[in-house]
Amino acid sequence: MLRRLHSTAVLPWLPWLPWLAALGLVACEYDLGDIPRLDGGGKITRPSMSDDEDAGEDDDDDAGTERDAGPLCSEDALRCEGNVVEICTDGAYAAQDECAETGCNPVTFACHACAAELSSQGVLSCAFARAEASGSPVLEIDNESREDADQGSCGGGGSPEAIVEWIAPENDYWQLDTVGSTYDTVLYARDCSCDGTELACNDDAAGSASAIVLHAQRGQRFAIGLDGKAGASGKAVLNARRVTCPVFDLDAASLPSEFVDREGDGSEPFRYVAPGAGFYSIRVTRSEPEAIGVCVHDGPRCEDPELGCNTSADGYGAEVIRELKAGQVVSLVVELAGEISGEPRFELDVHKVDATGCSAIPLDPQVPSWTIGTASTHQLTASCAPAGDARIENDMRPVGYPEARFTHTNQPHEICELYVSSSFEATVYLLRDGCGGTEAACAVSAMTGTSNPMLMHHTELDIPVSDEARDYVVVVEKRDSFTGTGTYEYNLSCIQ
Repeated sequence: MLRRLHSTAVLPWLPWLPWLAALGLVACEYDLGDIPRLDGGGKITRPSMSDDEDAGEDDDDDAGTERDAGPLCSEDALRCEGNVVEICTDGAYAAQDECAETGCNPVTFACHACAAELSSQGVLSCAFARAEASGSPVLEIDNESREDADQGSCGGGGSPEAIVEWIAPENDYWQLDTVGSTYDTVLYARDCSCDGTELACNDDAAGSASAIVLHAQRGQRFAIGLDGKAGASGKAVLNARRVTCPVFDLDAASLPSEFVDREGDGSEPFRYVAPGAGFYSIRVTRSEPEAIGVCVHDGPRCEDPELGCNTSADGYGAEVIRELKAGQVVSLVVELAGEISGEPRFELDVHKVDATGCSAIPLDPQVPSWTIGTASTHQLTASCAPAGDARIENDMRPVGYPEARFTHTNQPHEICELYVSSSFEATVYLLRDGCGGTEAACAVSAMTGTSNPMLMHHTELDIPVSDEARDYVVVVEKRDSFTGTGTYEYNLSCIQ
């Protein structure tokens, strides 16, 4: 946990920084001493600084100032030297020699340096104000009287906006949202400067409110656009909070590993960053006979959209397989069923699997029947049936249930039902926008009467209706045995 450290001296800036500041172009210049930080209890604390030029004397009379016991590492301020920041292990930024004097062990990490054009008030030139570092709200403003001079990639044209500067108080993932605003908002963020790279843009994450998630370094500047949708304006509210679920980032090099349910509540979340593009297996197992499950969310938060879930009580455990992009961030939530006592253990593994890409062919109602067998690949998993594993009998090697993949585009407001009749037990499911998309529907087969005695298994799937065209990958999985060939037919029925 990081603790708020009250400083007693100010480190001198590098000699050329005042010259750059005079020009309004400053790199890594921001003094983090006046950014509120989180103490060990999650409480926002602020430094106590006088208005003197040296700002270095303790002021015990400052109202509301939080102080911590423990070693003092001379100054809680960002210091750039060759694009490196030195930080004491207890969370204070300081010069290495001064950290050493107080017994702290300094470590280094890359500095987020950028050249920013600042106004005379010391904020980004396009910003009318600096938002508080964290809280709900960090800023409120009436946008009705402002101009329409900017917009994000997801909208904002035609609506007045307010650009504010926000500076991250800690290295972490942060959620910024407009919950509490009186109008339909659009929210976007640019890195470092007014014309910096757009890092995120959102419209209508929760009703008319917008939300974005930023991965930030402490002291990193952002230009935040509080905009409106289709000319909308009103009172804009900006909230900023640290992402607290998950709190643990997985190290790919240390997997597979055994973990414990630390809180004993039957749930344990993790975050994972895909090191490269490909298909990834996320699999959990436990020695107890009770079921275990895992849900994979597309993003750094536990509440981000589900790519897929799986639950099983068999020896193979639960597994989700999806195609991920290089650098894609996903959150994994492991769920333990049955009676929970102590700190139950489980094994988690994330690894790339052999795959030939997301090959699929369009659904073609003109083809009367299809076959699936040993030549079909296994690259994905469904949520409505255990992942399981089919094994080759001579060496018991797990190879997975074979599958066939098709593509389908559902038109706006189109109501479609997919019927699959098969000679085998089947699972049929939909993935939106490819093999790395969220699961939109899933169904397992049931034995039914049919005019064809060879196709006794029937699966029915409703394709979600939407206001826009939706692309899907349709997966048909053969679950009864890896050996042998199965036959199936499908029928797609749509009405407008």
